[in-house]
Amino acid sequence: MQLNISDNFKIDADKIVTGRTCIIGQSGSGKSYAVAVFCEELAKNNIGFCIIDIEGEYFSLKEKYSILWVGSGQNCDINIDSVDFNTLSRNIILKQIGVIFDVSDVINPNEKVQAFLKALYQAETQLKLPYLLIIEEIDKFAPQNGKTLYEIEEISRRGRKRGLGLMIATQRPALVNKNILSQCNNQLIGKLTLPHDLDAVKIFFLDKNNLEELPRLTPGYFFIQGDILPEGKKILIRERETKHKAITPSLNMLSVHESKSISELKEELFKAEEGTKEETKDIFNIKINSSDAINIIKNKTKGLLGIGKEATILSQYLELIPIFECEVKFVKSKIIGKDYLSKFIYFNALNGDVINPKKGIKPQIKIKNILGLNSIEINLVNLIYTKERTMAELEANLSLSENILRKALQNLIQKGLITFRKEKNFKVYYKFSKLKLPSFESLFSDKLEVQSKTIKAKIIEPSISLDHLHELIKGLKAESEIITCKTLYYPIYRVLTVKNKVKKSYTIDACTGEVINF
Repeated sequence: MQLNISDNFKIDADKIVTGRTCIIGQSGSGKSYAVAVFCEELAKNNIGFCIIDIEGEYFSLKEKYSILWVGSGQNCDINIDSVDFNTLSRNIILKQIGVIFDVSDVINPNEKVQAFLKALYQAETQLKLPYLLIIEEIDKFAPQNGKTLYEIEEISRRGRKRGLGLMIATQRPALVNKNILSQCNNQLIGKLTLPHDLDAVKIFFLDKNNLEELPRLTPGYFFIQGDILPEGKKILIRERETKHKAITPSLNMLSVHESKSISELKEELFKAEEGTKEETKDIFNIKINSSDAINIIKNKTKGLLGIGKEATILSQYLELIPIFECEVKFVKSKIIGKDYLSKFIYFNALNGDVINPKKGIKPQIKIKNILGLNSIEINLVNLIYTKERTMAELEANLSLSENILRKALQNLIQKGLITFRKEKNFKVYYKFSKLKLPSFESLFSDKLEVQSKTIKAKIIEPSISLDHLHELIKGLKAESEIITCKTLYYPIYRVLTVKNKVKKSYTIDACTGEVINF
């Protein structure tokens, strides 16, 4: 089987899918474009692959090909926070499904990638079927200086005998873990100009003239060499078919695993028993049992005025969402002295939304846009939201140096949260763009009792950083801090239905009985 990546050059698919390949080229060289062409060829030939997408630039592959998009956006096929990675990995290998594993909107992408790669490697250890893992911007997960994800090292060294191929891509080869880069027996190397990057790839070049040509390469041209072409050759990557937005097993073994259906996989991932386990957790009081949840959905699907045929329930299971119960200490100013108070805030530990457990799990206040800002940046937004300010005014209000303020302002401007304007007198005024901070007092809820009980459910682990919450609290009110934080669990039901051959999933709040978008 051949992969047609250039108008005048084809590659043996087996050497890519079960091999180790690097695609290298600085920004503007066509590196991500080349990766997408490989994805198109793999999808066209029904070869399973998964691309780790850190910039959200590969979803356009779905324009033409049946590919599963796992991420956190509203248009994704599967939510990255709720899917069971073990079930996902086994199915995509068996059914040879192409996957976009999109971590562009994930707060802790390394944690998600690590958990997924662990499940993928374990599945391949059992199945031993050809499947290709593609990792964009490999230096983010396997840096030369810093901690490399153990799973990537394991896959680069031992994945081949399990059928798990590896393709890595980077703009900066000098920043990539050399143990992993040196494992790549196939290379596509495009334009590079920085001396350190040229030094990092010179081990791949037998012909010094080709190495010296790298700084002069036109975008789209790559030197291809290694096991796929020992003598080396310069090629031009073909045009994309979709819009540009970014003992080894043999492929012959795939003949008995030809089933390839995204809809079937979605159904499989919703099965009641998949990913569930029995554990003891602190849980908010469940008022809706599983039979009630099914009846709620049946009544909802009967149609206008409750008349008509109800949907068939395909699967239903209980899921526990992690909630951080934070006790916050703060100062209530008095005429003489200070009075310290403490109150409770409940954060959804998947996205940071503030909830009031008495009203259900629906967010009362969304803080996604400010999660990750430090306390100085939050203070700046607060000041600028009420009134345009000059640098001198900001220094006076916050008692911070101009260097610290400029760094914080630059970060806020890059994120599009504030903007600025210049007057004719050269004064610069910083002003609010689109972000409104919640009031400190609006975050609080009454403390709600929970039950410690042993229950069988799909248990979701927290995915946001407590450090971000600490910065949020400090930024919204001076001299405030989180003094205790407990992880509690909020119960919801996931129900999959089919009616008139159309499948649909529903989420029911197990405390209120409300059908929610979650």
